[in-house]
Amino acid sequence: MIPDETKVRRQDETGPSGIFDSLLQSGLTKSGSDDKIKKDKVIFTLDHAGDIKKVSQNLVRKKATLPKKGFDFRNLNIGYYILIPIIGGTIIGLTLDYQFRTKPFFFGLFLFFGTIAGFYNLFKLLKNE
Repeated sequence: MIPDETKVRRQDETGPSGIFDSLLQSGLTKSGSDDKIKKDKVIFTLDHAGDIKKVSQNLVRKKATLPKKGFDFRNLNIGYYILIPIIGGTIIGLTLDYQFRTKPFFFGLFLFFGTIAGFYNLFKLLKNE
């Protein structure tokens, strides 16, 4: 038995491939390389009254970028601002403990003062910047 050509054609038109073929012919899913859609960015801002308004992209400032520099040497000495008072307090405390034969008293006291002085120096440094 040879199938009738009209029945085969009707099955193709109504079947899954027939639906896609008809959509392609109608142009619903047709997109070529020359059919590019350019979408503009939509940017909204608040005005002084608090209303939302659309702004063109040209009026919006671009993100401020800092110029790239090499290594920043200004903050290289932050560790010294903390360590030097602590080491100095430790040396003074151990020296006074050796002189007066009071082993842990002056060491602990000057270590505490050296730590406070180191963090105070760090606070002053960060406050100035």
